[in-house]
Amino acid sequence: MNYQFTRACLGFFADLDATTRALTQGHSYGAIETYDARQFAQRLEAILAWYPSEIASAQLNLLGSHDTARFLTLARGDTSALKLAYLTMMTYPGAPMIYYGDEIGLEGGRDPDCRRAMLWDQARWNHDLRAAVQRYIAVRKRYAAVWRGGAYAHVYAQGRVYVFAHQRDRHTVMVGLNAGTSAVTLDLDVHRLFPHGGLVRAEWSGQQHPVTDGYVRGLSIPAREGGVWVGEQPS
Repeated sequence: MNYQFTRACLGFFADLDATTRALTQGHSYGAIETYDARQFAQRLEAILAWYPSEIASAQLNLLGSHDTARFLTLARGDTSALKLAYLTMMTYPGAPMIYYGDEIGLEGGRDPDCRRAMLWDQARWNHDLRAAVQRYIAVRKRYAAVWRGGAYAHVYAQGRVYVFAHQRDRHTVMVGLNAGTSAVTLDLDVHRLFPHGGLVRAEWSGQQHPVTDGYVRGLSIPAREGGVWVGEQPS
């Protein structure tokens, strides 16, 4: 159970206060530190380096469990933090696990409050959150580079924005995470990913961006959101 992944996501995406920090004490992820993008990237990449790749690929990545306060409660109800964490979890090496109810906005404090009964009344669900989780699951299922041993690459980490990529054969999937409160537009150095040029396409809008002189330019990520771009090496 990869609680160190949970810890990293809480430190980057969630704005914990003294009350919510107290809910994390005594659990496997330890004290929660506040991360900028560089520290978050270092943490995620360090976790991958702890184990042989076949073990890292089988780690149970989670955002909460029956033993811990729920992520949404720790994030003080900030669904954008939970969405960003889910996008990370669905595109990070390992086996993602959804603790029942998190996907529809169920909250809960320390055990046993984290074991509240599932809400079956759909009128009380957060349908926007659930739809986002479904989109992220679809990305994971659609692209083998994400879940079938694709190489993990650091692309960009500055301020509150982290971009990483998976590459397998000729296919590349880039994931951008903007934990900041302002939209960003990025010009990314991708010469290692696309040494012969190519084209990347935004997963949800379909907008296309050419790779020119080793750069892909004009990738936009709204505040407190994530983006996914998919590219293929020229044949």
